[in-house]
Formats: sequence, structure tokens, C-alpha cells
Amino acid sequence: MIDNQGRPSIKNVLKVIVIVIVFFILTTSNLSAVYDLHSKGDADGNGIINTTDYFYYVAAVMGGKIPATVNPDFNDDGEVGASDRAIIIETLNQPSLQPTPTPTPFTLVNKKMVFAEKYRSTIGSATNEFVSLGYYEFLANGVAKIHSTIFDGKSDVPPTKSAKKHGAMDAPYAPNATCVAPINTSINKPTAKSNNDFVCSWEVIDNILKVRIGTVTHEWRLVDQTSFSYRINKDLIGSGTNVYSETDGFGYLTDSVSSEKIFQSNLLDYYRSELMQNVEPNDNPWTYFQTSLSSTVFKPTTDPNVVSYSHAAPFTGHKKMWGETSILFNDAPSSNLMIFINGGHDYNENGCLDETGHSQQMLGVKEGDKITKMVGIEYSWETDGYPILSILRYYKPNTSSNVSIKLVSPPIPDLTKGQTYTLAWTSTNAPPGA
Repeated sequence: MIDNQGRPSIKNVLKVIVIVIVFFILTTSNLSAVYDLHSKGDADGNGIINTTDYFYYVAAVMGGKIPATVNPDFNDDGEVGASDRAIIIETLNQPSLQPTPTPTPFTLVNKKMVFAEKYRSTIGSATNEFVSLGYYEFLANGVAKIHSTIFDGKSDVPPTKSAKKHGAMDAPYAPNATCVAPINTSINKPTAKSNNDFVCSWEVIDNILKVRIGTVTHEWRLVDQTSFSYRINKDLIGSGTNVYSETDGFGYLTDSVSSEKIFQSNLLDYYRSELMQNVEPNDNPWTYFQTSLSSTVFKPTTDPNVVSYSHAAPFTGHKKMWGETSILFNDAPSSNLMIFINGGHDYNENGCLDETGHSQQMLGVKEGDKITKMVGIEYSWETDGYPILSILRYYKPNTSSNVSIKLVSPPIPDLTKGQTYTLAWTSTNAPPGA
């Protein structure tokens, strides 16, 4: 409105001033937030600090081309160097320092979440470690059921021999007569301490899933909404004298944990893998590894449910030693998506795998006709009284949550051209959000 002399009214002028001030405050606030994230390692300015930002840092220090909108000079000192690396590494290794994006709402009701979990339990001076494999079944808002198998680190029990056999080993030395006895070449499965089916409660706060089983709370953080991958967020929280530590785990959301029979053709040709392992007494630190699985190297056997892969596996003092690994399908009453992997060295060099080897148990996520992801455990009996304990996940490469850290090839990248790169994580710790 204008006054009787054709000038804008004081009221409207004040409105414009207020709008400008509010716009300035909001803009300044947003710029401050963006700058704050940049100072902690957000190179591409998308509000999320992850290994992609580190990738841009690596490309910059190697002299590669990066998009003009990307700035890996986190401390704004005019150069990209070691101090910038220290900034982003600190953020990546401390998930609490990373901003949490607001996920698009989705419901867990009628979904399942497969998981593999490890934790250390201490009561007084007694310490034990456990790994578990299973899934949550979200029945209704706040109500779920857990189906899991627990493996006890203190027991160190021998594996369970299946009725299925390893395929013939292609070792250059002839099979020994002992290989003829069928029981000697059985595919071994991990031996469980207990199987649990409990009704439990759950809630989601932001991107944190809290599952309460009795008096113990398991917290899972949604890592990537594209693959619906979860990671344990903190140590288990319980009551009483039981103290939990060394808690970690992998999880994937899925529509179903049942399937018709599956075979080698239902596997991807190649999986990336992350594994956390402990091979020593219960108070020993866990070690993180990155591995892989190529399903195409496995050969059919006389049993359609078994494929095997034998190969040269030299060992100290045994340069001609071979090894073998087999994958066993459709041998679990609970689900055909339960897969067993067993393999190891032919230590006695008799031409067949009659050693106990490493025993893994996996639970897969099927999308279409392919198993695109798996979580699993290893529980391998050892003669020293301490089993090998592991949790692991297999996943399809090149998903958004699987970008790794160290640039391997090509030597000088040009990220403005959408090229493909080979990367590898070099830290002793797992990348946060992996």
C-alpha cells in the first residue's frame, strides 16, 4: 500500500525490512552450517561426510582433476595436504562427528532384517565372546520377533559334519586311500550354542533402530538407504552385572528370508566382503579385513547342492600344498537362503579336504533371482582351545555405501569425466558407515 502522497506506507516498508532480515539470518545460518561441515571434511558440499569426500582429497593431492564445486581444502589454508587428511580421517573414524542425513520415511512393519553380530560379555572377572546370526521380523509397530543362532567363543566345540561332501580336489598329488571314506570329506558347519526365538520390542529414532530383547538393547544405525544396510551403533546396553563391549555387526533390510531352492546360478559372479575376526583368547582385540568372493571359480560336483574350488595353497615348509573350499546350498531347515562355506588347507597332503577347516554360515538377501547381499559368521574349531570367531558381510560392488578409501588405479584421476576407479581401504579400522 502507499500513502496519500504516493509513497509506500511505513507498515509495508517495515514488512520488507523484516523479510530481508529474516532472509539474511536464514542464509547466514545455512552458510555457517555448510562451512562447519566443510571444515570437518565435506568436500562436495552435499551435507554428508563420507569416503567419497576422502576420494576427492586423494585425487586432489595426486594432481587429478576434480569438479569445480568440490573443495578438499578443509582448513582453508590455501593448499590440500596432510592437515586436510587429518581432518577428514578424524571425522570418518568418529561416526558421532558425522552429520546424520534425514532419511526418506519408510516403514519396517512386515519387513525383516538379517544380521550378523559380535559382542564381548563380562561378568566380574569372567569374559566370553559371542557371535550370532539371524533376523528380526517386524510384526507391527513396536513389536518384533528375533530368530537367531548363538555361537559361544569359550566352548570351542568341533564342527557339525553335514551329509554332503567336498568335491574332488584337483591337487597334483594323488588322493590317499583315506579320502575314500565318505565321512572324512564331509562339509563342516559351525556348531551353535543355542537357537533363540523371542518376542521383542523396537523403535526407530531418526536413523537409529533400537531393538530391546529382555533387558538388553541392540542399537543399529541406518548406513545407506539405497541398500538398506545397517551397522551396530554402540555397545549393547543391559542391566545387572553383565558388561558388554566389542559390539559390532552388519545388517540388511529385506522383504523375505524364505526362498525356493537356490544354486550357484543365484549367486553374483563377484562379491566384496568385510570381515572382523578374533583368533585368540576372549580378551584379544578383533581384526578388520577386506576380502572378496568370486563364485565363478567354483566347479559343480556330483551333488547339485555343492560346488567346490581347489587351488594351490603353499604353506610354510609345504610348497606343493593345495587347499579347497566348498559352498553348500539348501541344507538348512530354517531357510534356503542359509548358505554354508567350508574350506582350508590340505595340511596332511593326502589329496582331499578331510581337515575341519574354516566354517562359515551365511544368510542371504535375494533380489529378483540373485542373492545380492549376505551376512554371516565364522565359528571354526581350533586345537588350541580357542575357536576362530568372525562376523562378515558379502555385498555387491559399486554401491554408494561401498566406496573405499585408497586410490589404486588409474594413477592420475580425472573425476570430471565419470571414469571408473579401483579403490582399497588401508586403515586398520573399518570405514565408518561401510
